[in-house]
Amino acid sequence: MARCLYQILMAVVVLVSPSRANGIDWQPLDVIGVAGPKAPVQLPDGAILSVRHAHLDGQTKLILARSDDGSVWGDVAVITSDGAGTDLGDCHLLRLRDGRLWCSYRRNRYRGAAAAAPSYAIEIAESRDDGRTWRKHSIVAEARHAAQPEHSRGLWSSFVLERRDGALQCYFDDEDTPARDGFPSHQWLVMKTWEAAAGQWSGPVVVSRAHDPAHLSRDGMPSIVELDNGQLFVVFESVQVSRPHANLIRCVTSDDGGKTWSWQQRERGVVYATPKPDHLALAPWMIRRRDGSLLVVFCTDEDRDAPGVSGTPPPGLRMDIKTVQSRDGGATWSASQLNYAGRHRNYLPGVAELADRSLQVHFVDYEAGGVRIVRGGAEQP
Repeated sequence: MARCLYQILMAVVVLVSPSRANGIDWQPLDVIGVAGPKAPVQLPDGAILSVRHAHLDGQTKLILARSDDGSVWGDVAVITSDGAGTDLGDCHLLRLRDGRLWCSYRRNRYRGAAAAAPSYAIEIAESRDDGRTWRKHSIVAEARHAAQPEHSRGLWSSFVLERRDGALQCYFDDEDTPARDGFPSHQWLVMKTWEAAAGQWSGPVVVSRAHDPAHLSRDGMPSIVELDNGQLFVVFESVQVSRPHANLIRCVTSDDGGKTWSWQQRERGVVYATPKPDHLALAPWMIRRRDGSLLVVFCTDEDRDAPGVSGTPPPGLRMDIKTVQSRDGGATWSASQLNYAGRHRNYLPGVAELADRSLQVHFVDYEAGGVRIVRGGAEQP
């Protein structure tokens, strides 16, 4: 599983030709100031928020940025910070229906002096004033080790879902649980539910792993929607069963609010696997649009002559940003269409549908050293 270890260093001016994906006309934005990757969030007043990771003043920080038009960005607040040896990142920003902002993220200490006794955590920070100030809300999960384990046993990317009935669930990548259950080097998706009365996250459930326990599971980087029928639909990065275990995009579902999941009865579904052997599709982000359709943005090297290797650090991959859509609740998916290629050094896309029904995609461009943004307009027939 490629992990997000990036630093946003500078503003990026996007000077590329527009592209068209699945009937959507995509136009680049000229970005002034520093935005964050993954999906932005729009407030009722129209402002757009994103979160970035930075090393400043000898500290590692998660910084909230704000824009009134999606292209001019300014910093608003520090969400959380820690020492320079701490890995903060993989943020998911969510506006709850009561107006609070939640940001889930990882706080991992496994480098430098802390490497002898690594610790991993998924945490939630909360803002009650549209992001101007933040406080630590809760710890979703922790993994602590007395010494550096033989295999990675960390906690990584997270996603928070507010269901229609008000339940709050946090989904995250978990290497520690499978290791404790006798599956070293595996990674499963795990979910916990917020218990407000107790003030804690409880009831861990394995959301996704291989149906056949003999198969390698490297499931992570989830995004989740709730369909009209109440079904929970999860899209995530995974690996092929056969070596070299190339990345692909899979899905699982739950019909009972997350108590049980489809992988328990049958193999996980496939949203997108590249048509070229051993090429990679990874780092997906899914949204449910107002018209009910599902849209997934992801990165892939399927247009390169030679595939990358699953697990390569993201800056070493040769990736383009692409999109697929479904109009039948995830039963079938469109062909992949290009959003942005540039010099093929792109990663960590996220997408949001704005109030005017346009789409805004953020992603890291390692060639330029920052975040690029493209805006998708109305669909064309």
